[in-house]
Amino acid sequence: MTPERWAFDLTKVLRAFNADCYPIDVAKLAREYSAQRFPGDAVTAIRGGDIEGFEGMLKPAPRGRSGWGIFYNDTTTEGRQRFTIAHEFGHYLLHRLDFPDGIECSTEDMFGQGAEYREVERQANVFAATLLMPLDHFRERIDANSQPDWNDLAKVAQLYGVSLLACCHRWMEYTSSRSCLVTSRDGYILTSRSTDAAFRSGLYFKTKNVVPVAVPSGTLTAMDLAPGVKHSVSHRAGVWLSESCVECTVSASAYDTTYTLLHYPQRSNVSLAVDAVEDMVDRFRSS
Repeated sequence: MTPERWAFDLTKVLRAFNADCYPIDVAKLAREYSAQRFPGDAVTAIRGGDIEGFEGMLKPAPRGRSGWGIFYNDTTTEGRQRFTIAHEFGHYLLHRLDFPDGIECSTEDMFGQGAEYREVERQANVFAATLLMPLDHFRERIDANSQPDWNDLAKVAQLYGVSLLACCHRWMEYTSSRSCLVTSRDGYILTSRSTDAAFRSGLYFKTKNVVPVAVPSGTLTAMDLAPGVKHSVSHRAGVWLSESCVECTVSASAYDTTYTLLHYPQRSNVSLAVDAVEDMVDRFRSS
């Protein structure tokens, strides 16, 4: 089955018992579901620890014993830990037969920032995001046409028990807003992602195979902001790309990183087929 289908089926089970099942107790779900669906090959251990260089891993039980273990880095935030456990549970459901010796996931593997980013990691990420933040439920919190600031996204992130960044990426999958997400450190842009509508209208930053791009001077992102405090300000055209925008910024002390959400004026001639995005309710309404 696909990562989405696994997540949809699990969501149906969870909602059948409790419609208000968020945030999901992923560790409990992984143990109980695997024990019922795959007796003798279930997830039998889920443990946190300071795993240097890794976000998490899926490992088979020691020789002579059955089952699997999920291990995650517990020095990160609670939201990030929940996503990592869901990610490794995705590996268990999707990939354990192809990787009998297990899978180790570095930060670069999980979040696609390195050359070694693999398709299996993408699939595990899709499973985790779909399970923890179902689109039908998410859309009821933030409309596809809205332009949320970090405070709006923080409320939804708290509901699902995920990180602010994971919540933002989920919103970007279905929104019709012309927006860009910029990650920066020490005054330079590390990564950037544009929504479909923004990319189609030429609003994006090149960050691969180019000279490091400096953060524009005079912006919130260029300032030394207090960690966790969320700020917003409007800019004229030419500060952040060629159009005027609203800059929403928050810094994360744990990773010495600044996250910037840029919202550009909406255009009626830039369309996005929101209904084409995978949606659990639409997909299973007739099942």
